[in-house]
Amino acid sequence: MAERHRYLVNLDAQGEPGGIVLIGTSHLEGLDPALFGRPVRNYAIGTDTLRNIAARVGDYRNLGNARAIVLHGYGPRWRRWPRGNSAYLP
Repeated sequence: MAERHRYLVNLDAQGEPGGIVLIGTSHLEGLDPALFGRPVRNYAIGTDTLRNIAARVGDYRNLGNARAIVLHGYGPRWRRWPRGNSAYLP
């Protein structure tokens, strides 16, 4: 994960202004950038958690140049929920 994060920080430094930034877990990591119809920087890392995402988001210096930021994550509590309770939001 640390190697992927270093790669993403370098990608961020080269990012085009006005694109869409995806930050989160594997749910975003596997998305096809062509779905958005504009430049996409995908900073998602599979198996990541909200705690890790929050810790690394400050390393991306060009987020202010993005047209939109899509954030997705989950904490350990989500993994413990039994099937059928996915609609429950505390």
